[in-house]
Amino acid sequence: MTINNATLMINDLINQVKSLDRIQEDPQFKSDAVQNFATDQQGVFASQGATIGRNWGTDLVDTGRLRNASTSVSTLRMTVVGNRLIIENPTPYAGYVDKAYGFMDVSPSGRQGILASIASYLRRARANR
Repeated sequence: MTINNATLMINDLINQVKSLDRIQEDPQFKSDAVQNFATDQQGVFASQGATIGRNWGTDLVDTGRLRNASTSVSTLRMTVVGNRLIIENPTPYAGYVDKAYGFMDVSPSGRQGILASIASYLRRARANR
């Protein structure tokens, strides 16, 4: 690899990182990431936590409100803060239940889906420069 090629690769990486600053403004990324999370949460609840390395049994699902909010694209909220992607369940007691059971986690396949959403966003950002 020549120095010029290395410089181009570094500049490309810098531009990709700058593109990530605008990732939450991209409606396609938001849609893809939240859909991936909601789909993953369906598996988490169906396995009673096994896909994320927990086993809460049937205790977690009482009314279904928490599960429904965690698996619904229309209720989940996504923000990006620094290098963190945050997807929140708006159910008032979600934080308390998460501390007790740890249900707001992503399985390995869910992580791959979200990473694919980020890669897709970066490809679109590169194409639009």
